[in-house]
Amino acid sequence: TIKQLIDGMMLARLNVLHWHFIDDESLPMFFKSYPEMTNYTAFSPKEIYTPAMVEDIVKHAKIRGIKVVPELEGPAHLNALGNVPTFRELMKCYMSSTYSLGQSGAPVNAAIDPTSNRTYEFLQNVMKDLSETFDSDYWHLGGDDVNKN
Repeated sequence: TIKQLIDGMMLARLNVLHWHFIDDESLPMFFKSYPEMTNYTAFSPKEIYTPAMVEDIVKHAKIRGIKVVPELEGPAHLNALGNVPTFRELMKCYMSSTYSLGQSGAPVNAAIDPTSNRTYEFLQNVMKDLSETFDSDYWHLGGDDVNKN
């Protein structure tokens, strides 16, 4: 589990856990702003991180002298958003037949649409929700692996 990993980090005197909790196929973090989203973006209802779970993990780490830095991957690695009917428009090339498709049906490393105001509304809401659960002054926002095709 994550807590066992944190305990091992403490023994090895590591002090930062960079938590990469999002990738192409799954976005298992529950967001208060989008309570139905994990119905579409998590592998299963049992594989979801709730705000209470995150707060517990962050507290567990903090007691052991470890800072948890969340990674909100983007602009690529958000293909799971294409599974959400209300967000499909943010994944412009979702279900495109002109690209080599990954498991999610979207092109591998498809980027969220930077020309849509809804993209920034979505990101702002997600960051607000995450800032309420993660006790971190630092974030990693990805920025890698955008499919240039």
